[in-house]
Amino acid sequence: MKKNLFLISVVALALGACSNDSTVEQANQTVNQPKEIAFSPLALSSTRSGAQSGTFPTTYNMFVAAYQTTPNAGDYFNGTEFVNISGTSTWHGSTSRYWPLAVSTINFLAVTAGPTSTTRVWGVDTSEPADGTADANWAKKVVVTMADNRPAEGIQHDMMWAVGQGSVTQASAGAVLTFPANVAMEFQHTLALVKFTEKVTSTASGNIKLTSITLNDAYYNGTLTVTSTNYASTPAVANTTSVWTDLSTDYDVVVPGWTGGSSALTNTSDYSAVGDGLMIIPPTSSAAFSGFTVAYKIKNPDSETWQDYSYTYTPTTPTDRILSQGYQYTYNITFNLNEIIVAPTVATWQTGTGGDITIQ
Repeated sequence: MKKNLFLISVVALALGACSNDSTVEQANQTVNQPKEIAFSPLALSSTRSGAQSGTFPTTYNMFVAAYQTTPNAGDYFNGTEFVNISGTSTWHGSTSRYWPLAVSTINFLAVTAGPTSTTRVWGVDTSEPADGTADANWAKKVVVTMADNRPAEGIQHDMMWAVGQGSVTQASAGAVLTFPANVAMEFQHTLALVKFTEKVTSTASGNIKLTSITLNDAYYNGTLTVTSTNYASTPAVANTTSVWTDLSTDYDVVVPGWTGGSSALTNTSDYSAVGDGLMIIPPTSSAAFSGFTVAYKIKNPDSETWQDYSYTYTPTTPTDRILSQGYQYTYNITFNLNEIIVAPTVATWQTGTGGDITIQ
């Protein structure tokens, strides 16, 4: 059952008496005062261009559900949006939420919603009562719908989830309560990241232009459901799952950020990034990812004119396909005059497998 945390008069008094500075220590108090719940999120590092590299973007909001384990087991609050406090690395509820004024433990389940300007919608499991009566699964599940995450002006937004826990303690009976500092929340990626690189052999140097790369038949909209099976005890990453249901609409999207289409590619010893990569909803089956199309030009040595070519690469084995959340899939493309060689690999976010493919 949802708890009425405080009387309106008490909340008003607390808001007038307390600042939003979550670093204020309870040791300086002589009486117990309400303290607002706040989070200090950390995103797992990623290697995509422009990524947060371990820092949770301050433009991102999150939806949080909470469960009280002691002393009154049950849902503490459901579906509260938490937003960044300007100029800090702290998030607090857009509807303020407070720690209980008693020794207690609260478990949290959170999902990012991206910036407020993006098309994320907080969801409610339709199988559960809308008013929360006789409901025991609020804090067990968080649902967010992502309407469209195709890159707008080259920008995409991550979707992540996290679990956490905080406890209100008391040194001895009658002593002042000690409230948690900002609860640390380590967020996990729920999308798959696709990146491309290119390299040109000496024989093809100056004779090839890369026009574009288009990722074919990928999904950018769907519903993410995150469920914690141990939310009523000690929430753990290992016992939390995130599942996508795509909205059955796939798109062909040109990899954003590539600006080299007007210049001939020159011989390099290392691979160079092609654009910024794309974050997609992982396919629900190994056959769902159709591949990508490389558009390029080759210089005719006789007429000195450029002729257009394209090649569509379709994965043929499971290790060549995009399968899992939180993985970065990189396709390294080598241009020769007679063939294009594609060597797909998987790197952090997490480590996976890959293989070599030659395109004639």
